[in-house]
Amino acid sequence: MPDENLGLPGIVPPQSDVPVFNCVVHVTIDGEGQVFAKTANLAGIECHGNSQLNVLSKIVPLFKERVGALHRSGEPIPWIDVETPTDDTQVLLVPVHL
Repeated sequence: MPDENLGLPGIVPPQSDVPVFNCVVHVTIDGEGQVFAKTANLAGIECHGNSQLNVLSKIVPLFKERVGALHRSGEPIPWIDVETPTDDTQVLLVPVHL
C-alpha cells in the first residue's frame, strides 16, 4: 500500500514544533535616499541600507534573535500595535521561524 505522500519518503517532512512569529516591517526611503526599515510590531529594531533586500537581511535576524531570546526565557514578548503607515511606506509581513 503506498504512503500518503505518494511513495516519496522524506519529501513531506513531519510536523514540527518550531514557533513562527510575524515580523511586520515598515520600509521607507529617508531624506538621504537610503532605505530605512523598522519592525512595526516590536519596538527598537530598525536599520538603514542601500536596498530593500539589504535592510531585510539585517532586520529579520535582529527580530529573530530578540523574539527567540524572549521566547526561550519564557518572558512575554512586548508586542506593540502596528501604527498606520504613511503613504510612502511599504508594509511587509515576514513569517520568521525560530
